[in-house]
Amino acid sequence: TNCADQLSDAIPVASHIQHMPAHTYNRTGMWGKNVTTSIKASQSDIMAKSNKGFSYGTSHNLHMLLYGASWDGQGAVAIQAGKDYRKVTDMAPFETLTQIRFGRFDEVLQNKNTPNDKYSLALYKFAHGYASLKTGDIASAKDIEGYLFEAAAGDLGSLTFRGDYKSTLVEIVAYILQGEIKMAEGDLSGAINSFRASVEAEKTLGFSEPGPLPFSAHHWLGAALIENGDYSQAETVYRNELNKHPNNGWSLFGLKESLAGQNIDDPRV
Repeated sequence: TNCADQLSDAIPVASHIQHMPAHTYNRTGMWGKNVTTSIKASQSDIMAKSNKGFSYGTSHNLHMLLYGASWDGQGAVAIQAGKDYRKVTDMAPFETLTQIRFGRFDEVLQNKNTPNDKYSLALYKFAHGYASLKTGDIASAKDIEGYLFEAAAGDLGSLTFRGDYKSTLVEIVAYILQGEIKMAEGDLSGAINSFRASVEAEKTLGFSEPGPLPFSAHHWLGAALIENGDYSQAETVYRNELNKHPNNGWSLFGLKESLAGQNIDDPRV
């Protein structure tokens, strides 16, 4: 990572050079450094509009920023980057998905930036369904659950988003919403089955950096397993997730709780 640290400031106004170290930081779990260098890259993109910098990949830089900030727990940064991403691409999903990641349910329900793109619309509706459920409107959540599974099996405009099947990505969030609805109804076993289905769908995704979603289905499955007292299974889920996103606080906290449930104090065990 020493080389990445040096590269970030090698050409201070060249956004692509500033951006590239973020890939190294992602793979090594240095999420805070991802955020710092992605902010630099995005600032250069803005400066380029007045011929004071060199811009390359404005939307990609914002995607990397919201992704790194989401995994680092920097909600304000992630949500703002999601809003900026929508303005640059005219796509709304990351705006509301980052809000969901950090529990800003009222803001999601107030969000009227409805996208025209079918894939974007599905993720936008997922966020609204999730926020509806969390604010007590289970009927709306169920309606959107049905819509999501239909959308996953239907026409999403094109097959892929950054190399992953759009149908799979919509299926992932559909099962997350389904699992949350079952949790709300007291069906913990059913919820675990839904979250497992979401994880299995997530496992089929290819390598993409930044990833297509600012969260992992593993977090929902792990939490449900802990709720059910299945601490050993939860431990496995969180350890597997940490292999893909090292050092992220969401999985580390889940791992801590799953170990505590087994009376294990040493996370190296």
